[in-house]
Amino acid sequence: MSEHHLKITDSQGHSVHLNLDLPFVKSATDGDNSSWFAAELGWLRFNDGFCGASDDSLTGPVSIWLGRGEEDWGILIEDMFTSWGSRNKKGTGRVSHSWGLAFKTGPITWVDDRQ
Repeated sequence: MSEHHLKITDSQGHSVHLNLDLPFVKSATDGDNSSWFAAELGWLRFNDGFCGASDDSLTGPVSIWLGRGEEDWGILIEDMFTSWGSRNKKGTGRVSHSWGLAFKTGPITWVDDRQ
């Protein structure tokens, strides 16, 4: 398992720090081998859950979905990893309408937030 720290920012400039625990093979990420939590409370509908990979192949970039409950996906971190498995430093994504509280739903940006 590997730990990843991201900061996501909505279109109004609000930010939330996320911590993800993912398996070594990122394209194999699913609800049985991953988890995430938000460092700040009150911005998102859920504060923790599981992760999933958007692509289970080894040929393309891997985006990571954050979920909670039965197939309730709410945050997409687009192209978080390259096809070689290295992590990109920044990118874009989305927060679904049902997951936003004070955090504006829709497009987001994300950055590597290693301390």
